Amino acid sequence: MFYSKIYPASWSLIKNNLFLLIFGLFASVLGFHEVKIFFALSDTSPDFLSSTLTFWLQLFDTLAVADLTWSILPSLLGLVLIFILLVAVIILSISGQGALIKSAAEKNGRLKNRFSEYLHQGVTKFWPLFGLHLVNIILGYFFVSTVINPMIQFVAMDNSRLEYLLISLLVFFFIFPLIIIISFVTRYGMAYVMIKNQGFLEAFTNSWYLFRINWLITLENSIFIGLVTILYLMAMATAMIFIFTPFFFLSTFLGALGFALYVLIMMIGSLLALFILVAASALYGAYYNIVWAKVFNELVAPGKSHSQIYRLTQKHFPRAAR
Repeated sequence: MFYSKIYPASWSLIKNNLFLLIFGLFASVLGFHEVKIFFALSDTSPDFLSSTLTFWLQLFDTLAVADLTWSILPSLLGLVLIFILLVAVIILSISGQGALIKSAAEKNGRLKNRFSEYLHQGVTKFWPLFGLHLVNIILGYFFVSTVINPMIQFVAMDNSRLEYLLISLLVFFFIFPLIIIISFVTRYGMAYVMIKNQGFLEAFTNSWYLFRINWLITLENSIFIGLVTILYLMAMATAMIFIFTPFFFLSTFLGALGFALYVLIMMIGSLLALFILVAASALYGAYYNIVWAKVFNELVAPGKSHSQIYRLTQKHFPRAAR
C-alpha cells in the first residue's frame, strides 16, 4: 500500500527542506480539521478562522448601531491594527498551507524552488483556497452551532422523546457525515487548486468525484494520521514534562538564594518549553498537510489505488472483495 511510501517521503521532504517548517508553523494556525471532526464529532468549538470571522461579524454588528464619537477614535484605530494583523495571519496561514501542498507535488526529496517562490504561489492561489475554507466554516461550525445545536436543545426542552430521537438520528447519520465528507472534499480541492491549477468550482467538483471513488482510502488515511496525531501529542506532553521538571526543581532549590534567581530559572525553562512547542507545531503542521497532498498525488496518478482494508479482504475473503 502506498502509505508505506507516503509517510516516510513526507518526513524526508521536510528534513531536506527545513524552510517548509515556516509554512508549517503558519498552517498549524488553521488546525487539523479532518482529524478533529473525525475523532470529536460533538466538538463544535470554533477554530482560528471561525472565531476570527465570528468576532468581526459581531464587532461590525455592534459598530453599526453604536453612537460613534471622536472619543472612541483611539479604540477604533486599535481595532484597525488588530484587523490588519489578523488578516496578515490568515493570508500567511492559507498561503503557507498552499505552499506545502505545492511542495508535495515534487518528485525529488530536495525542492528546486526557494521559499519565496513557494510563498508566491500560495499567495497567488489565496482566494480559491480561502473559498474552500469558507465552505468548511459555514457547514462545520456556523451551521452546526447556529442551527443544529439550538434545534436539538429546543426539542430536548420540549420533552418530546420521539422528535428528539428523530433529530438526533438526522444529525448523527446525515449532518455530521456530510460535514466530514465536505472536509475531505475541500482538502482534495486545495490540492486541485495548487497542484492541478484549477479554479474554486472546478476543484470542488473534481474533488467530490475523487472522494466518492476513494472514500475508503480517505477514511483509512484519516485514521492513520489520527494515530500519528495521538503519538505526536503524547510525545509533546512527555517532552514538556522532562524539560520543564528539572527547571522547576532547580528553581525551587536555588530560589532560596534570591527571588530574582528563581524568576530567571523559571523564565529560561518556560522559554525553552515555548520554543519546543512552536517547533513541534511547525513540524506537525508541515507534515500533516504534506501527507494529505501526497495521498492526493497517489489517488490522481494513473492506475487504481486500493485501501489496506480492501487488500486484506481480497486476500482473506476474495469473494467479499469483488
